[in-house]
Amino acid sequence: LGSTILTILLGLLLLVFIYIEILESKNRKKMYQLAYIDQLTGLGNFEKMKLDEKVILKENKKKYILAVVDIDKLKSINDTKGHKAGDKAISEIGTFIADSLRKRDIAVRYGGDEFAFILPETGKEGAMIFAARLMEAVRKFFVDGLTAEGNLITEPVTLCVGGVSFPQGGEDETVLLQKADQALLSVKKEKNKS
Repeated sequence: LGSTILTILLGLLLLVFIYIEILESKNRKKMYQLAYIDQLTGLGNFEKMKLDEKVILKENKKKYILAVVDIDKLKSINDTKGHKAGDKAISEIGTFIADSLRKRDIAVRYGGDEFAFILPETGKEGAMIFAARLMEAVRKFFVDGLTAEGNLITEPVTLCVGGVSFPQGGEDETVLLQKADQALLSVKKEKNKS
Protein backbone atom coordinates (compact mmCIF):
# COMPACT_ATOMS: atom_id res chain seq x y z
CA LEU A 1 0.00 0.00 0.00
CA GLY A 2 2.84 2.37 0.88
CA SER A 3 4.58 1.88 -2.44
CA THR A 4 1.29 2.46 -4.32
CA ILE A 5 0.78 5.79 -2.54
CA LEU A 6 4.38 6.74 -3.25
CA THR A 7 3.93 5.88 -6.94
CA ILE A 8 0.73 7.96 -7.11
CA LEU A 9 2.43 10.91 -5.39
CA LEU A 10 5.42 10.70 -7.74
CA GLY A 11 3.04 10.54 -10.71
CA LEU A 12 1.16 13.61 -9.44
CA LEU A 13 4.44 15.42 -8.84
CA LEU A 14 5.52 14.60 -12.38
CA LEU A 15 2.21 15.95 -13.73
CA VAL A 16 2.69 19.16 -11.74
CA PHE A 17 6.20 19.59 -13.19
CA ILE A 18 4.90 18.95 -16.72
CA TYR A 19 2.10 21.48 -16.18
CA ILE A 20 4.56 24.08 -14.89
CA GLU A 21 6.83 23.48 -17.90
CA ILE A 22 3.88 23.94 -20.29
CA LEU A 23 2.94 27.21 -18.57
CA GLU A 24 6.53 28.44 -18.65
CA SER A 25 6.80 27.50 -22.31
CA LYS A 26 3.64 29.48 -23.12
CA ASN A 27 4.94 32.41 -21.08
CA ARG A 28 8.30 32.31 -22.91
CA LYS A 29 6.49 32.32 -26.24
CA LYS A 30 4.26 35.22 -25.15
CA MET A 31 7.28 37.16 -23.84
CA TYR A 32 9.10 36.56 -27.13
CA GLN A 33 6.11 37.83 -29.10
CA LEU A 34 5.83 40.92 -26.91
CA ALA A 35 9.55 41.61 -27.13
CA TYR A 36 10.17 40.89 -30.83
CA ILE A 37 6.91 40.88 -32.82
CA ASP A 38 4.98 43.94 -33.99
CA GLN A 39 1.35 43.38 -33.01
CA LEU A 40 -0.16 45.37 -35.91
CA THR A 41 1.70 43.68 -38.76
CA GLY A 42 2.87 40.36 -37.33
CA LEU A 43 6.36 41.18 -38.60
CA GLY A 44 9.34 41.35 -36.33
CA ASN A 45 10.18 44.64 -34.66
CA PHE A 46 13.43 46.61 -34.66
CA GLU A 47 14.90 44.61 -31.77
CA LYS A 48 14.27 41.40 -33.73
CA MET A 49 16.04 42.86 -36.76
CA LYS A 50 19.10 43.73 -34.68
CA LEU A 51 19.31 40.15 -33.41
CA ASP A 52 18.85 38.68 -36.89
CA GLU A 53 21.40 41.03 -38.43
CA LYS A 54 24.01 40.06 -35.84
CA VAL A 55 23.41 36.40 -36.66
CA ILE A 56 23.85 37.09 -40.39
CA LEU A 57 27.05 39.05 -39.75
CA LYS A 58 28.45 36.42 -37.41
CA GLU A 59 27.54 33.38 -39.52
CA ASN A 60 28.59 34.22 -43.03
CA LYS A 61 29.76 37.78 -43.62
CA LYS A 62 28.16 37.56 -47.07
CA LYS A 63 26.74 40.51 -48.90
CA TYR A 64 23.26 41.72 -48.10
CA ILE A 65 21.08 44.78 -48.52
CA LEU A 66 19.64 46.67 -45.56
CA ALA A 67 16.71 48.80 -46.70
CA VAL A 68 14.25 51.11 -45.00
CA VAL A 69 10.75 51.64 -46.42
CA ASP A 70 8.55 54.63 -45.56
CA ILE A 71 4.81 54.95 -46.29
CA ASP A 72 4.11 58.26 -48.00
CA LYS A 73 1.13 60.34 -46.85
CA LEU A 74 0.20 58.15 -43.88
CA LYS A 75 -0.43 61.31 -41.83
CA SER A 76 -2.96 62.44 -44.42
CA ILE A 77 -4.79 59.10 -44.14
CA ASN A 78 -4.79 59.33 -40.34
CA ASP A 79 -6.04 62.94 -40.46
CA THR A 80 -8.79 62.42 -43.05
CA LYS A 81 -9.91 58.82 -42.53
CA GLY A 82 -8.88 58.12 -38.96
CA HIS A 83 -6.17 56.09 -37.29
CA LYS A 84 -7.96 52.79 -37.93
CA ALA A 85 -7.59 53.43 -41.66
CA GLY A 86 -3.92 54.32 -41.14
CA ASP A 87 -3.42 51.15 -39.12
CA LYS A 88 -5.11 49.17 -41.90
CA ALA A 89 -2.69 50.68 -44.44
CA ILE A 90 0.29 49.78 -42.25
CA SER A 91 -1.05 46.26 -41.74
CA GLU A 92 -1.67 45.71 -45.47
CA ILE A 93 1.77 47.00 -46.43
CA GLY A 94 3.30 44.73 -43.79
CA THR A 95 1.48 41.84 -45.47
CA PHE A 96 2.79 42.87 -48.90
CA ILE A 97 6.32 42.96 -47.54
CA ALA A 98 6.00 39.59 -45.80
CA ASP A 99 4.52 38.02 -48.95
CA SER A 100 7.29 39.45 -51.14
CA LEU A 101 10.20 38.00 -49.18
CA ARG A 102 12.20 34.87 -49.69
CA LYS A 103 12.59 32.54 -46.70
CA ARG A 104 16.03 33.88 -45.86
CA ASP A 105 14.94 37.55 -46.01
CA ILE A 106 14.05 39.46 -42.87
CA ALA A 107 11.35 42.11 -42.62
CA VAL A 108 10.44 44.20 -39.60
CA ARG A 109 8.32 47.16 -38.69
CA TYR A 110 10.99 49.71 -37.97
CA GLY A 111 8.78 52.44 -36.54
CA GLY A 112 5.43 54.16 -37.02
CA ASP A 113 5.20 54.18 -40.80
CA GLU A 114 8.56 52.62 -41.57
CA PHE A 115 9.63 49.08 -42.31
CA ALA A 116 13.10 47.67 -42.71
CA PHE A 117 14.29 44.58 -44.43
CA ILE A 118 17.47 42.60 -44.83
CA LEU A 119 18.00 40.78 -48.10
CA PRO A 120 20.90 38.33 -47.62
CA GLU A 121 23.04 37.40 -50.61
CA THR A 122 21.43 40.18 -52.62
CA GLY A 123 23.12 42.92 -54.58
CA LYS A 124 21.91 46.37 -55.55
CA GLU A 125 20.17 45.18 -58.72
CA GLY A 126 18.20 42.47 -56.89
CA ALA A 127 17.20 44.92 -54.18
CA MET A 128 16.00 47.46 -56.75
CA ILE A 129 13.86 44.80 -58.45
CA PHE A 130 12.39 43.79 -55.09
CA ALA A 131 11.65 47.43 -54.14
CA ALA A 132 10.05 48.18 -57.53
CA ARG A 133 7.77 45.13 -57.27
CA LEU A 134 6.77 46.03 -53.73
CA MET A 135 6.05 49.67 -54.60
CA GLU A 136 3.98 48.66 -57.64
CA ALA A 137 1.93 46.12 -55.67
CA VAL A 138 1.18 48.69 -52.98
CA ARG A 139 0.33 51.39 -55.55
CA LYS A 140 -2.09 49.09 -57.41
CA PHE A 141 -3.74 47.91 -54.21
CA PHE A 142 -4.44 51.40 -52.94
CA VAL A 143 -5.53 52.78 -56.32
CA ASP A 144 -8.54 50.48 -56.05
CA GLY A 145 -9.24 51.89 -52.60
CA LEU A 146 -9.08 50.17 -49.25
CA THR A 147 -11.95 49.88 -46.82
CA ALA A 148 -11.04 50.19 -43.16
CA GLU A 149 -13.97 50.32 -40.74
CA GLY A 150 -16.17 51.74 -43.49
CA ASN A 151 -13.62 54.38 -44.51
CA LEU A 152 -12.45 54.26 -48.09
CA ILE A 153 -8.82 55.27 -48.51
CA THR A 154 -8.76 56.98 -51.86
CA GLU A 155 -5.53 58.90 -51.47
CA PRO A 156 -2.66 57.43 -53.45
CA VAL A 157 -0.47 55.44 -51.06
CA THR A 158 3.10 55.07 -52.18
CA LEU A 159 6.39 54.05 -50.65
CA CYS A 160 9.90 55.42 -50.55
CA VAL A 161 12.78 52.99 -50.21
CA GLY A 162 16.37 53.67 -49.28
CA GLY A 163 19.05 51.10 -48.74
CA VAL A 164 22.69 50.27 -48.30
CA SER A 165 24.73 47.20 -49.09
CA PHE A 166 26.97 45.21 -46.80
CA PRO A 167 29.96 45.20 -46.69
CA GLN A 168 30.40 48.20 -49.02
CA GLY A 169 28.32 50.46 -46.76
CA GLY A 170 30.24 49.50 -43.61
CA GLU A 171 30.52 46.55 -41.28
CA ASP A 172 28.79 47.93 -38.20
CA GLU A 173 25.01 47.48 -38.04
CA THR A 174 24.51 50.95 -36.52
CA VAL A 175 26.43 52.61 -39.36
CA LEU A 176 24.54 50.54 -41.94
CA LEU A 177 21.20 51.59 -40.49
CA GLN A 178 22.23 55.25 -40.43
CA LYS A 179 23.28 55.03 -44.09
CA ALA A 180 20.01 53.29 -45.04
CA ASP A 181 18.09 56.08 -43.26
CA GLN A 182 20.16 58.70 -45.10
CA ALA A 183 19.42 56.98 -48.41
CA LEU A 184 15.70 56.99 -47.56
CA LEU A 185 15.78 60.70 -46.72
CA SER A 186 17.54 61.40 -50.00
CA VAL A 187 14.85 59.51 -51.94
CA LYS A 188 12.10 61.37 -50.08
CA LYS A 189 13.70 64.74 -50.83
CA GLU A 190 13.98 63.89 -54.52
CA LYS A 191 10.37 62.68 -54.59
CA ASN A 192 9.14 65.87 -52.91
CA LYS A 193 10.94 68.03 -55.51
CA SER A 194 8.93 66.54 -58.34
